[in-house]
Amino acid sequence: MHGNAVSGKVGKIMKKLDKLIFKSFIGPFFLTFCVVVFIFLLQFLLRHFDDIVGKGLSWDVYARLLAYFSINMTPVSFPLAVLLSSLMTYGNLGEHSEITALKGAGISLTRTLIPMFVFSIVLTFLAYLSNNYFVPKANLKAYSLLYDIRQKAPALNIKEGVFYKEIPGYQIKVNKKFRDGKSLKDVIIYNHTKNSGNTEVTIADSGRMYTILNDRYLVMELYNGNYYSEQKGELKQSRPKFNRDNPEPFTRNEFKHSKFVFSMAAFDLKRTKEELFAGHRYMKNTRELLDDVDSMQADIKYAKYEVFNNLMLKFDYHLGNLEIPPELEPRSYGRDASADSLKKNISRVKNSGLDNTISFSSASGGMDSIQHMISQKDTANLNSGTLTKSEVITQRIRASIPRDSLMAGTGQNIPQIMNTNKVSISEIGADSLLHGKFDEKRTLTTAVTNARFVKNHILVTTSKVNIKNDELIKSKIQRHKIFSQAFACMIMFLIGAPLGSIIKKGGLGFPVIVSIGFFIIFYVFMNMGEKWANKELVTPFVGAWLANFALIPFGLFFLRQARKDARIFEMDFYHVLFDKISNSLRDLFKNQKFKILLNR
Repeated sequence: MHGNAVSGKVGKIMKKLDKLIFKSFIGPFFLTFCVVVFIFLLQFLLRHFDDIVGKGLSWDVYARLLAYFSINMTPVSFPLAVLLSSLMTYGNLGEHSEITALKGAGISLTRTLIPMFVFSIVLTFLAYLSNNYFVPKANLKAYSLLYDIRQKAPALNIKEGVFYKEIPGYQIKVNKKFRDGKSLKDVIIYNHTKNSGNTEVTIADSGRMYTILNDRYLVMELYNGNYYSEQKGELKQSRPKFNRDNPEPFTRNEFKHSKFVFSMAAFDLKRTKEELFAGHRYMKNTRELLDDVDSMQADIKYAKYEVFNNLMLKFDYHLGNLEIPPELEPRSYGRDASADSLKKNISRVKNSGLDNTISFSSASGGMDSIQHMISQKDTANLNSGTLTKSEVITQRIRASIPRDSLMAGTGQNIPQIMNTNKVSISEIGADSLLHGKFDEKRTLTTAVTNARFVKNHILVTTSKVNIKNDELIKSKIQRHKIFSQAFACMIMFLIGAPLGSIIKKGGLGFPVIVSIGFFIIFYVFMNMGEKWANKELVTPFVGAWLANFALIPFGLFFLRQARKDARIFEMDFYHVLFDKISNSLRDLFKNQKFKILLNR
């Protein structure tokens, strides 16, 4: 009974202790999280200051932009907030000797870390959900809104002595603006709405400007001025000779008061459809990124498959035994089986019963095999004069080769290919085909043409494959980053809590410096791993997880030192360590065996 009572008291004490530690942690966590997000927002504003300032936007547009980018920055803010708050919490406990009292009561440091470690696991899961579902949607709205703000024209700001060109179709110059921002002196307005040059000009001695209808229109009231309009007549060349040198006629209207109304529609924020930005990897979750990876891998394989098909078609005489790798076959990655119809057509030509393979892509192969196509019936038609030699050969070609045989990448059938490659029967001559007299120059020209076609096709395909491969690697990295940035919360707690108990300093002083140092290490390794993965020096998995792999040893080391109650941040610790090393070296040099070894 006595043992049960003691265990019950210990259980109550531990529950109170867990609540105390949790309350000490949760406050600094939310505070530091907000501070970190605010710091990253300031960095964002400084980076895009010229793009978003001076556009005359309402406060709700800026509020939405900042709210979207606040969510965008949570993947990096969560780990840093966990690191700083855990340092502050356990630093305060150590500074007030509460950890020492707990150890004196028989409660180990590891036991005090358990409730917060469980919280860090829950926070890691919540960070993953945020990175996977909320952040991509926020990125879609944030970057689409930022793009529209960049495209928006600057707010109306007419300066003295400078032509203002932001109002479409007009150029306005004001030589002097008064302090009220409305009164003007010496105003010039060029009207270019008719695209006829400087043919309509208004000059006024003074005026004032203001907006109406909720800033939808700009009104300029001008006083004591003139309106000049040049009358575009006939061209000088079409005029009579006596009238060609005369100036163009123009009209001038004098006014005491005139009013110009300009539409401000060009200064409105025009929203672009968000669907146009949805294809970027930042706007997708893990499942969508995985689908993109599978699709891009299939595209790369199919592009290589098409190269093999073109090689087999163009150089079938030399590459008749070329085997396409099984992993490039469209069926292996779910592509339509009809995509390899070209390969089937080539095999049908090979098995059509002809003595030799017919290949019009290779001039020598095609010429040598044509003379074997003349049957006895064709010879009779030739002798009787029913058909000409050219017609006989053409009929045999069309009868032997399927009409739907297509040349990869061109969409031409075989007779069209013959004409395209200048292997027409009429040009070569039927007699030369029947008796084996061929034009060697034409054969070489066709071979060079085929080689150039294949070379260009390979270069274009290689360029496309490289672009696809770069995007494939970036999509893989982005998918792994969704997991790694969430898991970083757990790593940062593993570093912050033991380190805080060792430092025994609370507040925002020393813990902030230490947190910034470790965050810099985390940020450097994160960017370095991403660059290495983009250059294919490491796999995307290693590149995305490199920062976590680099920080795990720090966490395990600090946890070990905290359990031993080591004082690695005090000078006495290093004095003792230095004395131990110096004594060991002194004993070593005094050893006779060591002296004998040195004398040798």
